[in-house]
Amino acid sequence: MSATHGLAEKIQNKSALVGVIGLGIMGAPMARDLLQAGFEVVAWNRSPARLDAGQNTGIGDQWAP
Repeated sequence: MSATHGLAEKIQNKSALVGVIGLGIMGAPMARDLLQAGFEVVAWNRSPARLDAGQNTGIGDQWAP
């Protein structure tokens, strides 16, 4: 099985962990939509305040200064 096939299967089964870099104008709605679709989402953002807001919606944080 190729790596691409394995990823496609994870996406179909919604078992892929999705990372979002930046929870701004584009990142926050994308993360929210992925959560609503059933994916597990982790995020990194330059400022901790947006990560704190994201945690209230179920986004896990991966803070790396």
